[in-house]
Amino acid sequence: MAKPTEKIIDALTQLMEAFVELRDSIEESEEGEGEEESELEDDEEGGHQSRLVSEFRTALDSVIEAEDFSPDDFASLISSLTEALEEVDPTIFEDEGEEEDEEYEEEDDEDYGEDDEDYDLDEDDLDEDDLDEDEEEEEDEDEDEDD
Repeated sequence: MAKPTEKIIDALTQLMEAFVELRDSIEESEEGEGEEESELEDDEEGGHQSRLVSEFRTALDSVIEAEDFSPDDFASLISSLTEALEEVDPTIFEDEGEEEDEEYEEEDDEDYGEDDEDYDLDEDDLDEDDLDEDEEEEEDEDEDEDD
C-alpha cells in the first residue's frame, strides 16, 4: 500500500495536470469566441480567472456532495498547501503593490529628521503671560456661568 505522502504526490500531479488542461481549454475557448466578447472584459487574465474559479466551485460542490468531505477540510488542505508553498518560495504570495507601499514608507522615514519642526504645543512652548491670560479667561467664564 502506498504511503500517504506518495498518494499526495500523485494527487498533486494529477491536480496540476488537470488544472493546466482546464486553463488551456478556457483560453482556447475564449480565443474562439471572437473579439467582441474579449473586448468586454477589461483584463483577459481576470476573465480566465473567473472561469477557473467557477469550474473549481463546481468541482468542489461535487466532491462535497459525493464524498465525506466538508468545506473546512478543503480549507485546511489549502492552508497547509499555502504554508508549504511559502516554505518552498517565500516570495510566492508577495504582491507588487505591497512592495511599492514598503518603498514609500521607507522614503517617508528617511524624510523625517531632527530638523523637522515640532508642531505639538506644550505648556513649555507658551510664555508665562500667555498662561496667565488663559487662566484669567477661564475664571471669567466660570463667573459668568454662576450668574
